[in-house]
Amino acid sequence: PGATDPQTFVPVVDRKASRAALCLPAHRRVLFTVRNLVPRMGLENVLDAMALSRTARETCTLVIGGEGPLHAALEAGIRKRGLAGAVRLIG
Repeated sequence: PGATDPQTFVPVVDRKASRAALCLPAHRRVLFTVRNLVPRMGLENVLDAMALSRTARETCTLVIGGEGPLHAALEAGIRKRGLAGAVRLIG
């Protein structure tokens, strides 16, 4: 009770195929979060951290799932910070 069913949710066997199916780069670490896109979630801070860290920008892909009133502002923030190659909003 209250946990994930280990019979249903198991690690994928072929990570490369999964990444290809999701259009995720094979050579980068994936950081994934699902949130309501609202101010109290601090997603602007995550974008600032990605912008400050050259290592993160070059080695990671941040994938943000969710919808909300900040969607357009986050898209603009990604462009403004030059993070289009490192951050994706997927809805």
